[in-house]
Amino acid sequence: MGLSVSAIVQLLYGIPSLILMVFFTIILSTAKVFSYSFYRLVQFDIVINFFCYFNSWLGIRVSQEWFGRNLLTSVVMFCPSIMNLSAVLIIWFFHAQNVSSFLLCLHRLTTMVFVSADKFWKNFCWLVMILGMFYSTLAWGGYRIAGVSYNYYIENDTMRYQAYNVNTMFTINPIFAVIYFGLILSSGIATIYIVGKKFRAANSSQSSKFMRKLAFVTAANSFVMSGNLLYTIVFGLETVFEWNIISRRAKSTTIPFASDMITLAMPWILLALDGNVHKFFGFTKQPKKSPVISLTQQN
Repeated sequence: MGLSVSAIVQLLYGIPSLILMVFFTIILSTAKVFSYSFYRLVQFDIVINFFCYFNSWLGIRVSQEWFGRNLLTSVVMFCPSIMNLSAVLIIWFFHAQNVSSFLLCLHRLTTMVFVSADKFWKNFCWLVMILGMFYSTLAWGGYRIAGVSYNYYIENDTMRYQAYNVNTMFTINPIFAVIYFGLILSSGIATIYIVGKKFRAANSSQSSKFMRKLAFVTAANSFVMSGNLLYTIVFGLETVFEWNIISRRAKSTTIPFASDMITLAMPWILLALDGNVHKFFGFTKQPKKSPVISLTQQN
């Protein structure tokens, strides 16, 4: 027996996505065209999602394969804390992913509103990222205070686990998901409004093209976040009202795909929408005095 069809499909798009993530992490650090502070946040987002993807295989996907139970039993026998850590990281990554997505939107918005914003991000970008990780850790601590935890152990040569207060987690997560989605969507809409207002005031010929690009970026961000939002809301409703909206088998199939919408999206968004990426690869040729329209708004 081999991998399930679901796992094969996930690897077919997952492996190219991971290769692109590694590639972009490298070129964003080395190419001059990506010296703008925005790309440090892009790197931050890519790195978080890279490790999140690997953790999702250990914490969720492997257990759904025919060999999963035996493999995870060996893992727990070798080091029991690995699976406990993976369960903790699932919660941590849920918050860190949303924080990194919001920081990207916040950067775009603030650099349009405040003249000094670019200088702030250039000087304090790393501090903001550290604070984002610290916040995600504090959020995870809130779950621990609420009694949410997992304990993996071996019994009769087989891996078993005990979950504590997970219903609390499924009830809290939709609240966070709605807040994160609202922040990301509203900041994107606010950026479009402010940019449009500035272009109209300047009678810029770039207005229409640039507005379309920002609208696509906002739509892409909202779309990739929607999968995360929907399945956390469904889990929350099932927990609070004791409904059975989606079968257990359907959940195990759809959750990884919904998670991948946000986890693996960034390199494809860069390839599709970022003008500086197009410039780096030679996809577009523009006159030297014509600004390159990118996710950063400015070069």
